[in-house]
Amino acid sequence: MSKYIKVKCGIIVIFVFMLIVFSGCSTNTTSYDLTSKEVIHFGEEKIKELDIKCDDKEQLEVANQIVEKAKMIFNLKADLKDDMDSYGALTKYRFNNPDVNKAESYINLLTTYQKSDIGAIWVEYNVFYYNSDNDLIYGADSILSRWEIEKKNEQWVVTDVDEMP
Repeated sequence: MSKYIKVKCGIIVIFVFMLIVFSGCSTNTTSYDLTSKEVIHFGEEKIKELDIKCDDKEQLEVANQIVEKAKMIFNLKADLKDDMDSYGALTKYRFNNPDVNKAESYINLLTTYQKSDIGAIWVEYNVFYYNSDNDLIYGADSILSRWEIEKKNEQWVVTDVDEMP
């Protein structure tokens, strides 16, 4: 191999390494089992976002703050009357049933990315609502969901929720 080719390959390797390090999020093979229904629903381009492994602390902090807001809504602890704007499209998860006495939820942050003032968060969640006799009223299990986010007035807000029906 000529010296010119070695130098050129070295520069390419350094460039790719710097791109990965400075982006905070890198491509990783996801262990999430995707069916053709999911690819058809979300589209191949969005499904590939699940291969992004984000290690950037600021981006993860943004995503975790939004996940906490979703947990508050799922667990019936969010005051949506006074603070509707900060919850954005997460308000779709509001479960308004007077018979609900207890809620249980689990949200798993799969990945996130943010560029400038836009981004996305992928989660998988479970939520269950019970009445006073501890009978299940409603439940959703292993729901894959993609939340588009946008920075508005220095605050990240979910602007769209897309998930399997």
